[in-house]
Amino acid sequence: MNVRRIGAVHAVANTAALLLYVGSLRARRRGRHGRGVALGLMGVGALAAGGHLGGHLSYDKGVGVNQTAFDALPEEWTSTVPEDEVREGEATRASAGDVAILLSRHEGRVYALADRCTHRGGSLADGPLADGCVTCPLHGSIFRLADGAVVRGPAGAPEPAFAVRIEDGTVDVRAVA
Repeated sequence: MNVRRIGAVHAVANTAALLLYVGSLRARRRGRHGRGVALGLMGVGALAAGGHLGGHLSYDKGVGVNQTAFDALPEEWTSTVPEDEVREGEATRASAGDVAILLSRHEGRVYALADRCTHRGGSLADGPLADGCVTCPLHGSIFRLADGAVVRGPAGAPEPAFAVRIEDGTVDVRAVA
């Protein structure tokens, strides 16, 4: 079963749990205690099923998990590409050690973000750049180049940003402390 179907069943189970709990409350307020208890128990079952599926999506399928949370970002200055390869308004792929980096120049300044979207791991270098932001081509999350902040989701975690310096014509990066 793919993650979209699992997600749909997860949502239906959680909605069913909510409706069953509302029904339980209404039944109890109307003096139908036995019916209220039965609806509440069914709500617990629906909630358990929804919780199980939500855990499966998060822990087994990695849905909603910050895709960059465990990346080992370079703590020391690390050389990437020659400065003249980073052009205004364009994405440049680079690497800093084992980490894929997106470099871009905006209003004359060079910015660096991790190239893997925190939401689902797509390459940000494949997305469009506009107004000092990059858009993930997979799900449309927009991140600010200056600090990696989420401008618009679905991403819930900011993109790792790097400090940038130009040394001997080469763009060097390191993780922001």
